[in-house]
Amino acid sequence: MVVDGYVEWTHPIAGLNVLTRHKETTQRITSMSTLDDNLAEFQQFPEPLRRLVEAELRAGNEIIDFGHGFPAAPCGAYIKLARPVSTRERIATVELDFYDRNSSNYSGEFTDAKRHFFVLEPPHPPEPPPDMQAIRAVIDAEYAANEALQTRGFMPVVPIADTPQSDADPTSMVSRYAKTMELLSDEQRTDSILRALRESEIYTGLSEALDEIEDFHPPAIIQELLRGLMKRDGTTACHFAAMLYFLHGKAASAFNWDHRPFFLRFNTEDLVEREIAVRELCNSIGVDPRMYLSNSVD
Repeated sequence: MVVDGYVEWTHPIAGLNVLTRHKETTQRITSMSTLDDNLAEFQQFPEPLRRLVEAELRAGNEIIDFGHGFPAAPCGAYIKLARPVSTRERIATVELDFYDRNSSNYSGEFTDAKRHFFVLEPPHPPEPPPDMQAIRAVIDAEYAANEALQTRGFMPVVPIADTPQSDADPTSMVSRYAKTMELLSDEQRTDSILRALRESEIYTGLSEALDEIEDFHPPAIIQELLRGLMKRDGTTACHFAAMLYFLHGKAASAFNWDHRPFFLRFNTEDLVEREIAVRELCNSIGVDPRMYLSNSVD
């Protein structure tokens, strides 16, 4: 019913009683008409999805598409909303699964375990274009790192511009020239790993060096791991202990969680406590601990 430019009506599904100006309800009426046109099929949606759509329409959201095809099954359908869902959290629950996609067609999807019917949210706003100045700055830093490595006798780092995007991580030089490790002599390879064991931190090259050690561990590297048990900080000593256990056949992996309580004993700045742990480890792997014990941490 329209009176003096106002429209008043109640939708049979959503139970809305609307009284507002006609021009302001055009889109909402369109959404309700979409449900009317597909009423029989809407009733086939699982009840939690129907309740979600009805709640969104009450909150002012709109339906922009009632369709078939991906991601719905051939026997199902989907409803696409004009705005992200606001009447419930965008998380999975006992009744409904939720996935936040990032496609050009839609973003969030609500569905049940059968995945026949879906309620979809509109696509995310487009991401801003890449910052070309920042990219150029990183590439320049790569070439500067190459020159620094070459002056010290190392193989050059693989430039970011020549690597897949997934490998273009500027946080670690070791990870980027690991691809060329096989081209190094054993002496160069050993020297590179030894420097990482003495100087690097977990997030600045040490993790990559430890990965390399799993397959390449001449005596000099084993000795440096043993020295580091007392020389390096507690966190690093913990990782060295785990690697030594693995290399001597005492653990199934490089950080076996079955032995984690023992490894964590090395993560202390109390050198007396750490020395006790070092002696236990050395006895376990058959190494004389005396030459690796120290009363100070570098």
